[in-house]
Amino acid sequence: MSQKKEIQRCILIPVTVYVLLLCLFLPFSCTGKKRLKTGKEIVIAVRGGNEHYVQQKRIVEMFEKDNPGIRVTIAQFPNWNDYIGPLLTKIVGNMQIDIFVLSGQTEIMNFAQKGVIMDLSGENDEMKDLIYSQLWEQATVGGRLYAFPAWVNPVIMFYNTKLFGEAGLPCPDENMDMDRFYTAARKLTDKSKGRYGCMLHTSYGWIDYVLQQYGLQSVDYTVKKALLSSERYFKIIRDYIEMFSVFYAAPRTDEFMQIGKNEFFFLGKAAMLFAGPYFFSDLQKQEGLEWDISYYPKGSKRLVNLNSAFWAINAKTAYRNEAIRYIKYLDSKKIQNMMGKVNADMSALIELNEEKISVLKTPPAKNLLLNYFKYEKYNPVMIYNFNAYNPRITDLLSLMSMGQLAVNEGCRKINTILTEAIQNEQQ
Repeated sequence: MSQKKEIQRCILIPVTVYVLLLCLFLPFSCTGKKRLKTGKEIVIAVRGGNEHYVQQKRIVEMFEKDNPGIRVTIAQFPNWNDYIGPLLTKIVGNMQIDIFVLSGQTEIMNFAQKGVIMDLSGENDEMKDLIYSQLWEQATVGGRLYAFPAWVNPVIMFYNTKLFGEAGLPCPDENMDMDRFYTAARKLTDKSKGRYGCMLHTSYGWIDYVLQQYGLQSVDYTVKKALLSSERYFKIIRDYIEMFSVFYAAPRTDEFMQIGKNEFFFLGKAAMLFAGPYFFSDLQKQEGLEWDISYYPKGSKRLVNLNSAFWAINAKTAYRNEAIRYIKYLDSKKIQNMMGKVNADMSALIELNEEKISVLKTPPAKNLLLNYFKYEKYNPVMIYNFNAYNPRITDLLSLMSMGQLAVNEGCRKINTILTEAIQNEQQ
C-alpha cells in the first residue's frame, strides 16, 4: 500500500510542477500574442528579381531596428515588366499591399486617376530641396503629390570611341544634334562587318521624345486630339524611321533580340547605344572596350529623359503614418547611400550623386550626369490607360521600320489611335 502511494506521489509531483509552470508562463504567453496582434505590420511590394528582394530585406531589418513596434513584410513580384496587373489584382482583391514601386510618371498618373494611391501632398516639405525637382514633378498629378522618388536613370549615350576614331569622326559632345547623330550613324555602319551605327527603338515613347525636342507635342490635351498630321511631324519621324528602313544604320528589334542589346555594343556591332547609368557596371567588365558617354542628341532644344522609380502608398492602407515613415526612411541619406553602394542607379538625393560620381569609375565626360538635371525634362504622352493603345502603335512603327508602310500613312494611322485614346479618356 505504501509502495502504491509512493508511486502516486512520484507521478503527482511532476504533474503539479508542470501545471504550476504552465500557469506561471501562460499570462506572459498570452500577453505576447496580444501584443503581436496589436502591433502594426505594413506590407511592401518589391518589383524585380532576387537582387531587389535581398536589398529590400536588408532595409527592412534596419528599419525595424530603428522603428520598434512596426513590422514590415515583403511581397515579391519577380517580373519587373509583368507587375502592374498582378499588383492591381491584389489591391482590388483587398489583399494587404501598403507600399509599392511605380515606374515613371505615366504609371503614377494611371494609379492616381484610378484612386489607388494616396495623396502625399505636403509630406515632402522637409526633404523637398534635397531631391531633384524634376523627380517631384514626375510624381505630381493635377498639382498633387502621389509618390516619393526611389532612384533615377537618366537616358544618356554610350559610344565606342575606337570606332569613331577609325571612321575619322569627332566624338559626340553636348552640341550633337539629331542631324549630326544620323550622319554619324550612317558613316559608322558597315554591313561587311555586321556593324550598325547605333541602337534605336521603334516604340512610340522614343519617337515622342524626339518630337518634343523640336518643340512638337503629339497631343493637344485642351481640344482632345492628336497632332501628327503635318509635314513637319512627318519629316522628323521619317528621319528617325529611315535609319532602319533605308540606311540600315540601326538593327530592328527582332535582330538585336537574338543577341541582346547590350551584347551588340560589347561586341562592337553597334557604335552608339542609349541607356542609363546602371550600364556602367556591365561596361566595366568588358576588357579592351573603349567607350565614353554623352547626352542624347538634341533637336532645336535639349530635353532630358528620366527613367525613374517611385514609392507610392495604397490609398486604402490601414497604416498611413507607418507607411509614410517607411518611404521617408527609403529616401533617407542612410538608406540611399547603402543602395548606391550595391547598384549603379543614380540616387534621388542630389548630395549623394555628387559624392558618388566623384569616385565612380566613369569616363572623363562623367560630369554631364550632374549637369543633366539642369535641363527641362521630357514629359511622355499623358493619356489614361495609354498602354492599352500602345501595342497597335508599336506594330505600325515596326511596319514602317521594315519599309512595309509609308511613313506619312503610318503617322496618320497613329494619329487616329492617339485621338481615339484621348477622346476615350475624356468619356
